[in-house]
Amino acid sequence: MLDRIRNDLKQAMKSQDKIKTSILRMMLSEIIAAEKNGQTDQIETLKQYMKKLVKSAECFEGSRRATLKNEIYVVNQYLPPPPTEQQINDAIQETLQSLSTRDFGPIMKATLQKLQNADNKLVSEMLKKILTTKE
Repeated sequence: MLDRIRNDLKQAMKSQDKIKTSILRMMLSEIIAAEKNGQTDQIETLKQYMKKLVKSAECFEGSRRATLKNEIYVVNQYLPPPPTEQQINDAIQETLQSLSTRDFGPIMKATLQKLQNADNKLVSEMLKKILTTKE
């Protein structure tokens, strides 16, 4: 992924796309800083960066918000697509069958490990719904 970002950065610089160049530089700096701190999962780093951007976009208004939305759009292109509700449901069911416990925490953790780029809130809500209906 780092190579893809660097190549896209070169292309953005050649085409003199200042906004995309700036965004890609920020992404690179986030990944490099995370690697220096011991985090090697680049997708997880970008997901955390995306959360910061979304939170910031909620706070700002006007032109700054539009800039953040552009940044969110670009970062989203480098993240894998989120799973569908059906894929989440299947992962929960599979986890429930493989674990003997009905405790929320271990099931949630195991389910999230199976799903890449899933919305934790959505997984949590679906898991709670399934656990309450099975009791």
